[in-house]
Amino acid sequence: MCRLLGLVCNLAVDFGFTLPHFAKLSDSNPDAWGIAWYANEAAIVKTGKGKLATSPELRELIVRVRSQILISHVRYATSEPLDERGAHPFKDHALGRDWIFAHNGSIDRAWLAPHLKKAPSLGPDSRFYFRYLIEEIEENAGKPAEETLAKCLPELKNHTTSALNFVMSNGAKLYAFCGFKDSPANERRYTLQLTRRPRIEPRELPKSSSGYRQMLYAKLAKGERAILVCSEDVTKLEGEVWEPLQNGKLVAIKRDNLRVQEFTVW
Repeated sequence: MCRLLGLVCNLAVDFGFTLPHFAKLSDSNPDAWGIAWYANEAAIVKTGKGKLATSPELRELIVRVRSQILISHVRYATSEPLDERGAHPFKDHALGRDWIFAHNGSIDRAWLAPHLKKAPSLGPDSRFYFRYLIEEIEENAGKPAEETLAKCLPELKNHTTSALNFVMSNGAKLYAFCGFKDSPANERRYTLQLTRRPRIEPRELPKSSSGYRQMLYAKLAKGERAILVCSEDVTKLEGEVWEPLQNGKLVAIKRDNLRVQEFTVW
């Protein structure tokens, strides 16, 4: 079981505010990590082995990188390759844009491969899943990607034993999907949660949260607004309000105005 993070902001920001909270999830997802972002519409992907929380590269990325969109993933490897070569996010190019993608769950690679025009030569099942979605988007170039995704995802539900959860972006929008096979275990494991900044819960919080809130208010004073999607409500203890995405729900979030569209896939 892996963990996902997607962030989209109306302004270019650094990732020192949220990424360290997410990185703590690598303690239980220790096999590899990845971070992807955009610079002048070009996607940049950085991956590493081991835990993100203890990687010396984390601090450098927090200080150096600024972007409006970020996707990150910490991996608990269940399919080959089991080393860094299986790290998410993955990158592809379609319709004149770089796309990035990270997945939590499983999909039948043997079923997917014959359906692909350009099957990956190496990678976990998630890379095949990403390629399938990219080819569907390319074949429906005249339609918004979110409409294509909403149409093709129901078929894929028949070819997962767990979940199809993903975060994906083309640099202009962030897409997130929560979709899993119905079972109490999957409902606990394959969650996706969404928070909209600014939104702080008006309740008594731990003293440790006061510094976080001060930093948040400073960002808001600069006009920064953001929407985050994550496998877990990583800043709940700091007072941020997270809402779960329901099973079968797809969201598309526009980068510049943070407009959210919701689609019921199943």
